[in-house]
Amino acid sequence: MRGFGVVEMGKLAWLERPDYVCGDFDATLNTALAATRPNDFL
Repeated sequence: MRGFGVVEMGKLAWLERPDYVCGDFDATLNTALAATRPNDFL
């Protein structure tokens, strides 16, 4: 995974990070479903 970010105060650069792998206690959220049915969460 690659992104542009702050390395230190006043210094910007491209950052390389390993891809995130979901673990046993992680969850995913389908934001499209949440946006189309907001009344289910109230």
